[in-house]
Amino acid sequence: MDKTELAAIIIGKLMNIGGMLERKSNRMLLPFELNHQQFSVFFEIGKAGKVKQKDMVNRLALERAHVSKVIKKLQNMELIKLT
Repeated sequence: MDKTELAAIIIGKLMNIGGMLERKSNRMLLPFELNHQQFSVFFEIGKAGKVKQKDMVNRLALERAHVSKVIKKLQNMELIKLT
């Protein structure tokens, strides 16, 4: 087995682990009506305080449209306020 094949196997396993962790965190967040990505945005806002959506896109490596959608949901849930 060469390095390329080994790297592909390792990356595949890491992606599987990431998926398992995301599913577990989604189950844990279910009572709060949040998913993993929504909590990640909420946590970053709590940690940083005032933050621009553009910064959230860069920090979390998410699409701008997705961050905007998450922000709107958090605002509708009255978890955050936009200024």
